[in-house]
Amino acid sequence: MNNRGTLAYVLVYVDDIIITGNRQTAIDNIVNQLSSTFAIKDLGRLHYFLRIEAVHHSKDLILSQQKYLLNILQRSGLSDCKPMSSPMCSSQVLTIDDSLPLSDPVRYCQVVGALQYATLSRPDIAFAMNRVCQFMNVPTENHWSAVKRILCYSKWTTIWVFLFITHRAPPCRPLLMSIGKTNPQQSRPSLTLIGRDALSIVDPPGGLPFILDQISSLGLLVKNE
Repeated sequence: MNNRGTLAYVLVYVDDIIITGNRQTAIDNIVNQLSSTFAIKDLGRLHYFLRIEAVHHSKDLILSQQKYLLNILQRSGLSDCKPMSSPMCSSQVLTIDDSLPLSDPVRYCQVVGALQYATLSRPDIAFAMNRVCQFMNVPTENHWSAVKRILCYSKWTTIWVFLFITHRAPPCRPLLMSIGKTNPQQSRPSLTLIGRDALSIVDPPGGLPFILDQISSLGLLVKNE
């Protein structure tokens, strides 16, 4: 919604709602109007939505699925798996009867279903996920191997986050940043500018706390053009 310079955004997913905008009074008015018609509960500042963790730092916002992905790896018994640098083998062919039927098809459906939420912040696994989702009815051992490949790839991208910077000037505009490893064997932290509006931080040793400590210096690396 846009009215004379006042912007308000309302995101609805089933019975969950996110309301944001550039003026607090507008947000409060929307909440009050909704409260007069529906029974709603204001949970305050956004922290978790659709398996995405929202971390606030000053006026910046970090969106991360690290916690969610680590939970999937743990439930799948792959917490100690070897990280992979790609979500799918280019030579792998998946068909309906390409191997023996999987002994636990319920587990396959649960893991694949959980991973679908990861595509919200991981468009790089969207194609691989589309392939394994086609065999939910009768998964095979080969299909499960493909799912485990996606999980192994996800392990070394769990640190990837989206960083939205909203208070840099001039001019004032949001910047999208991707933070994570570029190689599963990479261990030394480094900073790499990968685009005008994107920055990649390779393997921060302290995870999200390290990222939060470094945010204040990121403005020195990104220049608005």
